[in-house]
Amino acid sequence: MTTTKPDTFAWTMATALFTGMGITFILFSLIYAQDVAEVLRTPELLWNAICGRPMAVNELTMPILRALGSAAITLGIALQWIKNRMLSLRLIS
Repeated sequence: MTTTKPDTFAWTMATALFTGMGITFILFSLIYAQDVAEVLRTPELLWNAICGRPMAVNELTMPILRALGSAAITLGIALQWIKNRMLSLRLIS
């Protein structure tokens, strides 16, 4: 029987949470997309929001959801890499 130490379990749960949340955000935003052109405009819309250019009210919702999903997946992957690195250095067991 194998057991998981509490610190390793916490890292694994955090990784799963962020990765799952990111995949869910991206899938929902892609399901509600009207067409492929809307998905391809995501970087342009995010850049307009960062620069403060006026836009329609609902135009930014899905690009923000895609950006948050991408950030959450990246954070999940980074947490997994950190956990593996800490295990290889024997900082956690």
